[in-house]
Amino acid sequence: MPIYEFTCDECGSDFEKLVPSMNYKGAPECPKCQSKNTHKRMSVFSARAAEKTSQPFEGGCGMGPDGRCGRGGCQFS
Repeated sequence: MPIYEFTCDECGSDFEKLVPSMNYKGAPECPKCQSKNTHKRMSVFSARAAEKTSQPFEGGCGMGPDGRCGRGGCQFS
């Protein structure tokens, strides 16, 4: 079950809600003021690498330190 971030349009508080499906379209109740006048926010995520390496990962495009692809025909070039 994904966790979505919401904002209450009544009191302005931000909260997270564990929802049953990625296709969730409901309006959860604000835990602070109990309003149903809420909307889903765009969320950001972060990822952390276990170690720093200069080698491209297996099957990677070989992107170099300048942000350009090191191989021809790559979708990132």
